[in-house]
Amino acid sequence: MLLWALLLQAGLVYSQSTLLSLSATYGVVSIESPGISIDKRSTGIQAGLEYRFRKRFSFGAELDWQSIGTYPETASPVSPASSKPAVTYQVKTNELNGRILARYYIKKSLKGFYVGVFGNFVFQLTTTDGYPEDGAYPERNSDFSDHIYRGGGLTYGYRFQFNTHLGGHVFLSHYRIWNNNNPDFRRTNHRAGLGLQYVF
Repeated sequence: MLLWALLLQAGLVYSQSTLLSLSATYGVVSIESPGISIDKRSTGIQAGLEYRFRKRFSFGAELDWQSIGTYPETASPVSPASSKPAVTYQVKTNELNGRILARYYIKKSLKGFYVGVFGNFVFQLTTTDGYPEDGAYPERNSDFSDHIYRGGGLTYGYRFQFNTHLGGHVFLSHYRIWNNNNPDFRRTNHRAGLGLQYVF
């Protein structure tokens, strides 16, 4: 009987300590680089895994896919003496984000209101339309490291339960990313998300 009680208590401690989530996101991305300062819309999907750490803290990881609206950039000739004009072309960007995060819950871990911080690692997939192909313009750099960004930010939101295991959540997040190879380029993301979660 004592053994059964101990096993039951261990199960109760383990249960409700891990959370899986899936969210749809919508946001505004502020893009800053030489000659450009624009805001574009983004949509995405995000999956996360989170573990309870003590009463009000948690830690976890997320994977996030974002599609960012098309925006213009300008290509100038390699030689200033060239008779070729500057050419405006269109850039389309998708991002795969990986995050490590920590959250603080106001009342109890994995439930209710929370605030959190995270580090961000980003791989960008970029395509262009209308970039000039002749030798008067710089070649598009395909170096792998030019597609790698890093950064961090803040998130806050609310988790609610439908029953013991299934629930939902809403959140806002704000973060900035940059690339060491291109220090003049900055991207700031402000996003809202809505999704489902399963606690076990």
